[in-house]
Amino acid sequence: MFGGLVDEGESAEECVLREVYEELGIALEKVELVLVRIRDESGQSVEDNIFASKVTVDETKLELTEGADMKWFSVAELQEADIVPHFKNVIINYCNTL
Repeated sequence: MFGGLVDEGESAEECVLREVYEELGIALEKVELVLVRIRDESGQSVEDNIFASKVTVDETKLELTEGADMKWFSVAELQEADIVPHFKNVIINYCNTL
């Protein structure tokens, strides 16, 4: 899962396209907004915009920069992965719809 903060004047979709390019060197063609969620983080309201996209790229050709620690997981492996629980649940729920 990759992402970051929305820059001033940028839409959530523009943000995800920029962040994926910055972190993986991939220019996504299309993204799908799958969830918008408001949650509390240390007394502040935080909006998460979760997007999904099909990526067809040879992983050996990825230009990993900020995403250098990227790993691939099966859904079963994801259950045990060290990922923030609220994001892990979003990924698992989305995978179960595929």
